[in-house]
Amino acid sequence: MGRHEEAVADLTRAIGLDPEYARAFGSRGQCYQALARYEEAVTDLTRAIDLDPGLAWAITERGETYRRMERYDQALTDFRRAMDLDPSLTDWVGTYLAKVPEDSCE
Repeated sequence: MGRHEEAVADLTRAIGLDPEYARAFGSRGQCYQALARYEEAVTDLTRAIDLDPGLAWAITERGETYRRMERYDQALTDFRRAMDLDPSLTDWVGTYLAKVPEDSCE
């Protein structure tokens, strides 16, 4: 698990100092994802995206969190949005897309 719990504590302090710090919310969301605390991950990643809609990496990570939750339609929506925002993420997003079961989406 690494030191994700410590990182969550540090990022929570950073957010307390600056509640508009999108990258701190996104990074904490990534930590929650690594800890399999998916609802908290989605909440933080969504907050990061709300604060900075151009954070393609946060959109990708939220998509991956949705994929892990088997919410495949939402995952695909985020993956496509991330690639539209930043085509350089195509390879990274592609590794996540490959994990979405072919018959899982409408």
